[in-house]
Order: sequence, then C-alpha cells, then structure tokens
Amino acid sequence: VTVGPPDYKRRLNGARAPAGQRWAIVPVTYTAFAPFDFRAADWQVVDGAGARHGWALTDPQPPLGAGTLEQGASITGNVTFQVPAGVNVAAIVLRTEAGADLIVFRAP
Repeated sequence: VTVGPPDYKRRLNGARAPAGQRWAIVPVTYTAFAPFDFRAADWQVVDGAGARHGWALTDPQPPLGAGTLEQGASITGNVTFQVPAGVNVAAIVLRTEAGADLIVFRAP
C-alpha cells in the first residue's frame, strides 16, 4: 500500500467545505499479493496538533471505495478527510476494522 501527498480543497464535488474547514484528498494505492479486502473507511489522518480525522464519506473521482482485490490486482483511489482550514495533515493512518493503527505514513 502507498499513499500520495494530501491535496487541499475548499470545494469538492460542487460542495463547499463547512465554515472553518477544508478537504484533504489523499490518493491511496493497494497492490494485492494475496486476496485482500480494502475499505476507505479504514483510513484516518492526523493533523499537526495530533487530532484525528476520519473519512469524510465523499471522494472525488476515482474514489477508493471498498472491495476485494485478487492476487496481482491493484487499485488507486481517493480518500477524503474534512480538516480545519490552515491545519496540515502530518500523518495518514491505515487502521484495522477493530480500530487499531496498522500502518502510519508520514504525510509527504
């Protein structure tokens, strides 16, 4: 799994972020070495102040979504988070369904 740098936007899919907020859009790529289930909902970001922000349920094309990859398959899609305006993402976190941190990427 790899992640790209967050892209910050005030408007996403025609909708403005709530007052004092903006969208952080993170591209995620999975490559399966065995059958593998994935979900956008398993991702969070951590801002510079240490606050965590979950998936915003809205993604620009192509969305990561959820599904199963067969061995040798890959997928790249966007995962979006609502973060305070003026605050940058410090880390991008893949969590297990049970809520434990699995992989923590320092934001590029």
